[in-house]
Amino acid sequence: MRIVNQTSEGHIELIGSLNLSTLMAFKDAVEEGLPNQPNIVVDLSKVEFEGSAILALLVLVVRRVKNNGGTVSFKGATRRLTEMAQLAGLSELFGLEV
Repeated sequence: MRIVNQTSEGHIELIGSLNLSTLMAFKDAVEEGLPNQPNIVVDLSKVEFEGSAILALLVLVVRRVKNNGGTVSFKGATRRLTEMAQLAGLSELFGLEV
């Protein structure tokens, strides 16, 4: 996984495989941007997901951003991720709908 675009407006675009070994880089990128841009948009349209560990990370990211007074939204989520979030009862937290 690589972060291909992290703008000063809080937009983060991810490409590649998001798994346990790459989750921390994503979390760190979000946390680095929080002091400067509390409102974050994460583009997930080019990310491949391996397992449900992504849900735990997204919960962590949403909570950290909200605790800092910001907002986070996700765009381009795959149907698979959206369905996993729905099954876990997290669709509303992530703003995802099938």
